[in-house]
Amino acid sequence: ELALMHADDDFIVNVLESDNPDVASQAFAIAQLRKLADQSLSVEQEQLLSAMAVDGRDGWGRLYDNLTGTLKVNLKLP
Repeated sequence: ELALMHADDDFIVNVLESDNPDVASQAFAIAQLRKLADQSLSVEQEQLLSAMAVDGRDGWGRLYDNLTGTLKVNLKLP
């Protein structure tokens, strides 16, 4: 969806003018996505907001995963 929102206008026109019936059936949905492009964030901004929104149970789960994933133990066997 983000690719369609931020694609070049000429590209979208070429795609919509193709003879592909699958594309023709999606013309309305593509037009609606294009209208929302001004109100949407870039992929990088969406990822940043998602990373900053971690709290509560998800935050503890991420902390647990980070700690246990990097845990090292020196073990001496007799």
